[in-house]
Formats: sequence, structure tokens, C-alpha cells
Amino acid sequence: MATASVIISFKDDLKPPFPNGLSFTILTPLLYTVTAGIIAGALTWLVIRLWPRSR
Repeated sequence: MATASVIISFKDDLKPPFPNGLSFTILTPLLYTVTAGIIAGALTWLVIRLWPRSR
């Protein structure tokens, strides 16, 4: 839960301070890609850590 709130606040801090159309078009997909990567990495780490070892 703490990781999710950190990611959300981190994403809010990274909103582009300039309303320039070109840089917004470049930065928004990049930001979503980075955020999705962080979330996927955290979920993968959690699954690996919490997955029961015994089948």
C-alpha cells in the first residue's frame, strides 16, 4: 500500500509544469511508461517474494 501511495504522489509531482503541446505529447507517454514500469516491477517483486515456494 505504501508503494502505491508513493507512486501516486510521485506521479503527481511529475506533471509537466509547461503547457507546451509538443513537450506534453512527448512527456505524457514517457511518464505513463515509466510509471507502468515501476508498478510492474513492484508487482513482480511482490509476487516473487510472496509466492509460496512449495508447489
